[in-house]
Amino acid sequence: MLKSVFILTILVVCVISKDIDELLQSMSNEQKCGQMTQITFELVQNDKQENYDENPVNFTKAEYAIKEKNIGSILNAPFYVAQKASTWQKVLESLQNVSLSSDSKIPILFGLDSIHGANYIQEAVLFPHPVSMAGSFNLEIAKKVGEITSLE
Repeated sequence: MLKSVFILTILVVCVISKDIDELLQSMSNEQKCGQMTQITFELVQNDKQENYDENPVNFTKAEYAIKEKNIGSILNAPFYVAQKASTWQKVLESLQNVSLSSDSKIPILFGLDSIHGANYIQEAVLFPHPVSMAGSFNLEIAKKVGEITSLE
C-alpha cells in the first residue's frame, strides 16, 4: 500500500512538473515578472466603501492589474479595515474569477497579515502580539493561537 502511494505521488509530481514547465515556456518574460509582483489591495479596490456588505473590488482595476499587468499576488485588506467574512468571500471569489479568466489561468495569491489573530476579519479573535506570547514561555498557548488564527 505504502509503495503504491509513493509511486502515485511521484507520477503526480512528474505530471504537474511537466504542466508547469509547459506553462512557463508559453509565458513571456513580462508575464513571468508580473507573476512575481505583489501589489497592495488598494490598487484594485473601489474608491470608497459605502457599507461592509458590498464587494470592495473594482473589476476594471482588478482586470487591468491581473490580465494586463499579470500581477500574481495581492496583499492587505480593503481600506485597511476589518471586513465581514462574507465580504472576504466576495473579494477572494472575484479576484480568483478574474485571475482564472486570464491567459495564464494562474490563481492569484492573496496575502493577509494575521500575526496576532485574524485582525482584518470582523468578529475574529485577537491575541497578544507574538513578543508578548514569547514572554510567557508557554509553547502550548502559542501553538493554540496559530491553530485558531489559521481556522479564521
